[in-house]
Amino acid sequence: MASKAQVERAIEIHGSALEKLPHVVALGITPVKGKRGSRALAVYVKKIDRRRGKAVPEELEIPGRGKTTKIPIRVIEEGPFEAEEEFGAGG
Repeated sequence: MASKAQVERAIEIHGSALEKLPHVVALGITPVKGKRGSRALAVYVKKIDRRRGKAVPEELEIPGRGKTTKIPIRVIEEGPFEAEEEFGAGG
């Protein structure tokens, strides 16, 4: 069971490597179905490429006080992200 803070820490530690994987467009935090209060690291992808196998791991580990914590990963197929307008542009 991972908390929001633990998933944020996993993104700090592993985010750069995850963002370099094929088809990854964003990272986030999502609830774990059926586990109240538990969170997973959401990896949003343009498409899931089943021919290439699993590029995204099922879980990651982060260091803790004397032990490691396993952070579950949920891959979410979203397609490409497109900005409606440039950030900071008045409107």
